[in-house]
Amino acid sequence: MYYQVLNMFANESDVAYRTFLKLLLTHEESFSKEEVKFLYAAAQNYCAKKINKGQATQFIPEILNLYKKQLAKGILFEDKYFPTNAYNNIVNAGLSLKEFEWTKDFMDQYKEKLANRHRESCYTFNQAKYYYTQKDFDLVLSLLQQVEFTDVYYNLGAKALLARTYYELNEIE
Repeated sequence: MYYQVLNMFANESDVAYRTFLKLLLTHEESFSKEEVKFLYAAAQNYCAKKINKGQATQFIPEILNLYKKQLAKGILFEDKYFPTNAYNNIVNAGLSLKEFEWTKDFMDQYKEKLANRHRESCYTFNQAKYYYTQKDFDLVLSLLQQVEFTDVYYNLGAKALLARTYYELNEIE
């Protein structure tokens, strides 16, 4: 398994990725929960690297599928909370693939599992992204006014979404 991780990153080999994924799905019960989390993270990082290199069409479905497998197994949690970065990545992948109903259900189902201090900002920001894809731009503006900018990700992401929304509304000012 670890050889395949090294091989897929060192050679940027999709064949090594497929081999690794097949091995992971076949033998994951042989590993501890922490090792399985690490192995899924390695697969996700490989997919993210490919997405960033312009292969989004092939690897966004891959990464969402990896997240769905982890959701089904309940292995994404960190200290009983759902990580905001995983939540954001899942929403982004779901919206990119136009899996709107599944994504909305995911957002609602896992909202209460986010850490209290990030819950409302994370959920509201992702709702704004969801409604942007639904072309409900007035609701996007309303939601973005509610987001507390607890970190740089929300601040920059909200400003970019706000600019795109104003563009869609033809708000030149």
